[in-house]
Amino acid sequence: MGTYKVFDGTNWVDICDCALNVFHPVQGWTDINPSNCVVKYFDGTTWCPINCGGLCTCPDGYVFNPGSGLCEQVTLLPPSVTLGVGSTLYYIGNGETESVYGSNGARLYEDISLKQFPINGYTDNSAPPSGPYRVRENAGTGTDLTYNTSIPTNLIFKATNNVSGRLNKCGLWAGLCSTGPIFFGDVCPNPNPPFETCCKWPTNQWLKTEFCVTVPETKQYIFAMAGDNQIRASIRSTIYNPQSQAGPGPWTTNLVNLWGGTTPSQPPSGISGQVWPFRFWFMFPITLPAGTHTFILEGMNFGQSATFGAEIYNLDYAQMLTFINTPYPDPSILVPTAPNALTPYILFSTQQLILDPKLPIVYGGTATYSCSGVGGELNTCYGVPACVTLQTTPCN
Repeated sequence: MGTYKVFDGTNWVDICDCALNVFHPVQGWTDINPSNCVVKYFDGTTWCPINCGGLCTCPDGYVFNPGSGLCEQVTLLPPSVTLGVGSTLYYIGNGETESVYGSNGARLYEDISLKQFPINGYTDNSAPPSGPYRVRENAGTGTDLTYNTSIPTNLIFKATNNVSGRLNKCGLWAGLCSTGPIFFGDVCPNPNPPFETCCKWPTNQWLKTEFCVTVPETKQYIFAMAGDNQIRASIRSTIYNPQSQAGPGPWTTNLVNLWGGTTPSQPPSGISGQVWPFRFWFMFPITLPAGTHTFILEGMNFGQSATFGAEIYNLDYAQMLTFINTPYPDPSILVPTAPNALTPYILFSTQQLILDPKLPIVYGGTATYSCSGVGGELNTCYGVPACVTLQTTPCN
């Protein structure tokens, strides 16, 4: 039995199962198909998109955007960069991978929509059953967030080696050596200074990215994140203002901070407890209004291996719990580039910033960016400034 129906004069028929045509005095009869264009119904308060279920098929190289109802192919190219005084140019690439990243699996928390932000995580071995890593609202001084404790091992989220688990899949970091961009696992061409100094984004400094994310309808989504050694996330939006901040938008709300230390507030670098922000894949259900929001994601490394990652899934708590309890095989354990069962539900991933040629990011000082001679338009919605071209086509 369908959910969305129209009356044909005799019966109520499901528009997902049969053709719906409307007559326009100039254009004539037009097919209204929710599978290849956005069709909305009014529920008395909001215009909601009709979802017929299932996913349409996009051509190779294209990804379905549920917000537009179209298949999209986004091409990002590095812009030309002119550095100001005191600036250093780095490049975004894959974060380092470790078997401990996600080795404790996923934590699916309760809904955070009505919690007092920010939500802070920190190591507290003295507070079972919340320990050794507890996550609390109101900047880490309020109530502990509960999480599902019956989640079995799921190979999509739990790392068994350095290519499995979500942080190993979508983690990013930045690096540069004197001879050009070089990334982790490579040998630094200049042994003096050492690899840590000449190749990586500086330790104890935040690596900041910003992503514009369009959610197709107002409902509960899953926001997930992890990082080595700590990660924080904020949302900037003209339509999302959970704390009723004063003044005109956009409003910026610090959502979650996963600190690498043992206090609720931001800790100093390099202290004990720093392992937990990357041993779990932290998943937070949150209700977001339909539209576009900017997620600000930042990672900090205390030394040695470095990465951070985040994703948004078009699943609510119950759907994610069902997904986690389904023993999906993860083909990427054997083939690192292969998709897995989670892929159709990913609305956003930091993995989209890991490209070749690599995108630049600037540390310290100022910089100007240009797409002259590169092509596309300068856009800051994809993590860092990039020259962007967008092609769309209906899905099949």
